[in-house]
Amino acid sequence: MLRKLIKYEILADYKKYGIMGIAVIALAVLALISERTAPSDVYGYSNFISAVFAISSVFTIFSASILLIVLSTIRFYKSFLKDEGYLMHTLPVHTWQLIASKLIAAYIWFLFLLIISAVYVTILNGNITWITDFSVSFIDGFSEENYYLNQLIISSLISVLLTPFSYLAHIYFSFALGNLFSKNKLTMSVVMFLAINFAERVITSVLLSAYLTSVKDDTALTAMTYSNTFLSVILSVIYLIAAERIFAKKLNLE
Repeated sequence: MLRKLIKYEILADYKKYGIMGIAVIALAVLALISERTAPSDVYGYSNFISAVFAISSVFTIFSASILLIVLSTIRFYKSFLKDEGYLMHTLPVHTWQLIASKLIAAYIWFLFLLIISAVYVTILNGNITWITDFSVSFIDGFSEENYYLNQLIISSLISVLLTPFSYLAHIYFSFALGNLFSKNKLTMSVVMFLAINFAERVITSVLLSAYLTSVKDDTALTAMTYSNTFLSVILSVIYLIAAERIFAKKLNLE
């Protein structure tokens, strides 16, 4: 049944993300055409275009990630807590399956956007060699003098891959807490989200500061990234379990 729920979630949003993917690819093609047709005799123009492309790549990937969180949040709110929720919660499935299907579907779309972003960068570069160059440089970097730098890169990549999971866990738990109020559920969900994030930042900062005092200077940054990711995963799992219990026992649809 979980597979059917995931399929339903994907079919419900494929047009939105499909249009987003087409728009990103079209933007990359237009940018490449602009570069190829630009005058080459203008001083500094090629450097300026390269800088613009680099910035646009980062901005595109960042914007796609933010839009994913926004669309996933809207989807969860409308289908889980609004009118559609009256039908969804009558399905012969467990509450955890409903939450898991939305979380998994959102992560599938996140991976789709990562692939689209890679295609975007590939088009701007005019070839796919940037992937092999990056891989070779990364593998060659595993020497003694670059070990901690590569560990930092790995931990950062892990953090990026887990970011949607963490944010959505926060959002689902915030909606669960907001659901407990009789009025202004959406407003209270936003308040809960801000309060949870503030409390989490304070707690993790205290714990990481205490931990890093016992870590050597050359490993402090890597240890901080790994530790922060570990704490984020633990808290996210707790949030999801708590959200499932609240929705299962105290569901209060609008």
